Amino acid sequence: LPWLTEHIGPLYGGIFLAGLMVLLGGLISLLTLKRIGQLSMSRAPLVERMMGLIPAYGRIRSCLREARIARQRGILLQAGITLPRALELVAGDARDLWEEDQLRQCRDRLLMGSGFAEAMVACPLFSREYLPLLESGQESGQLDIFLLQIAEDRDQSTRQLLACCIRFLEPAVL
Repeated sequence: LPWLTEHIGPLYGGIFLAGLMVLLGGLISLLTLKRIGQLSMSRAPLVERMMGLIPAYGRIRSCLREARIARQRGILLQAGITLPRALELVAGDARDLWEEDQLRQCRDRLLMGSGFAEAMVACPLFSREYLPLLESGQESGQLDIFLLQIAEDRDQSTRQLLACCIRFLEPAVL
C-alpha cells in the first residue's frame, strides 16, 4: 500500500496520457479515413449499409440529403437553369463520389428520355414517396415549387426525428 500511494501520481498520469494518445490516434485515423472516403467511392456503400443498421441515424441522414438535393434543384430551376444543367450542377456539389455518380446517372436517365420523376425515383438517393408530387410538378410546369415543398417537408421530418431522438437520449444521459 505505501508503494502504491507513493507511485499513484505517475501511474495515474501514465494511464491518462496513454488514454489520451489512444483517443488522439483514433481521431487522426478517423479523419484520415474520412478524407480517403471522400476521394473514393468505396466508402459510400458502406455508409449506406450503416444507415440501414442504425435506423434513426439513417433516416435523419437520408432526410437531410433529400432535402438538400431537392432544395438545390428547386432553386436552380427557379433561377431559370434548364433541368439537365441543374442536375449536373447538383451532382458537382455532391458530398462524395458515390453520391455524385448516382446524381449523374439520374441526369443520364433524364437525357435518355425518362421522365424526371422516374429518373429521380430510380436514384437511390431519393425516396419513392414523392413520386406523385414530382409527376404533378413536372406535368404542371411548376417542378421548382414542388421540389422546394419536398425540401421543406424533409426538413420538417428531420426536425421531428431529431426531437424524438433527443427525447429518448435525455433520460439515458441523466
